[in-house]
Amino acid sequence: MPYSDEVHLKNGSVLKCKIIEFKTEEKIKLEIQGGSVLVYNANEVAKINRGTTSAAKDENSTKGHFYTNELYFSALFSFIGGYREAASWSGAQDIPTLGCGLKFSAGKAINRHLMLGGGIGWSYMHNYFMYSAHFPVFAEIRGDILKNSNSLYYAFGLGYNIAKQRNVMSWTGTTMIEAKGGIYLNPAIGLRFTSKSKKHFCLELNYGIHTASYSYTGTNGEIIGPTNNVFIRPTLALGMLF
Repeated sequence: MPYSDEVHLKNGSVLKCKIIEFKTEEKIKLEIQGGSVLVYNANEVAKINRGTTSAAKDENSTKGHFYTNELYFSALFSFIGGYREAASWSGAQDIPTLGCGLKFSAGKAINRHLMLGGGIGWSYMHNYFMYSAHFPVFAEIRGDILKNSNSLYYAFGLGYNIAKQRNVMSWTGTTMIEAKGGIYLNPAIGLRFTSKSKKHFCLELNYGIHTASYSYTGTNGEIIGPTNNVFIRPTLALGMLF
């Protein structure tokens, strides 16, 4: 019976074989026609196509970003929640607000549990007076928590938040005249879903922590601020890791 597994090596070789043992990030042992047994390091493998002759379970059917010295890319769309304090006839009260955002990052995987990189983002959310935009630039560490094909993952971003000035009048009658950025933090935990390609869907829960300060002119021309804003916003994100 001909062997139906295929192992594609990074040097361009394609081996028709029976996979005997496959340990993610360690080695792959296979048997080729004639009975010879070969062993390769996992980082020599580009792709694996499983047939029906394998004796070992494949932990990951594609190489993707789960091995040593592989690049990774992440793209997420975020739904931002939170509260702002607003004045009303009954006094100060918390009013829920919604925002949105984008986050892109890229880097290199030391292994599937440790990836180092950086990225940029965009967030649009309320700062009490009005909605405002933020453009964080950050360094990132991330990785899988489990060895399963479906895995929890962690991520943490640290960088600088660029606050965007808006020259419009707010609902309070004030006009923003200056915006300054500050620290950006982004701890996250998510779920990466298995895929037969190098593209994996992700569901992520994170806290976007932005600091910024704003100055405004009031209705009588008086200067208000600078304020010291700390946005701590729970965020649900959907996207892809590839």
